[in-house]
Amino acid sequence: MKYVLLFIFLPFLSFSQNWDLFQVDSLGFSVKSPYKLVKKTNTAMTDFGNIDVISYGIQAPETDQNFLYQIMIVPYPENTFHPDSTELKQVVVQEFINASYFHEDATMIYQTTTKQSGQDFEQWVIHHKSEYSIKSKATLKDNKLYVIQVITPYAKSVNTDIDKFLDSFQFLN
Repeated sequence: MKYVLLFIFLPFLSFSQNWDLFQVDSLGFSVKSPYKLVKKTNTAMTDFGNIDVISYGIQAPETDQNFLYQIMIVPYPENTFHPDSTELKQVVVQEFINASYFHEDATMIYQTTTKQSGQDFEQWVIHHKSEYSIKSKATLKDNKLYVIQVITPYAKSVNTDIDKFLDSFQFLN
């Protein structure tokens, strides 16, 4: 009987190595990650002009149950969002969410609002043709859009490492 229970719960157990705190003081955040995140910068054309999108991520080794752990930061020009412009901030975050599943030719599974690190985050999951799943959180703070994501094979889309990474994200101030 105990072997049957182990078999039932085995897919939900996390077998990653030690998780270390990854902190970027200049962008004001930290996150726990099973691997060292690597910084990349790409230029994106937006309605606000060309913006350098900063990402920290790592393609996980084949032994991991997830493909990719990633944080993207889109720094909009200073004073783009007035502190009271909550509606504009919501529109920008929602447009990003819509583009994420449209661009991926994927299906939105769910979207909800959560509170984390004293900030409202939109959280959503998309599935791409039963091949892979992307679970994400996003928020706008101090003229920066923060997007935290984990990409995983569809068959392993329910595993504790996804939420462990997403939920460990914290603002430093």
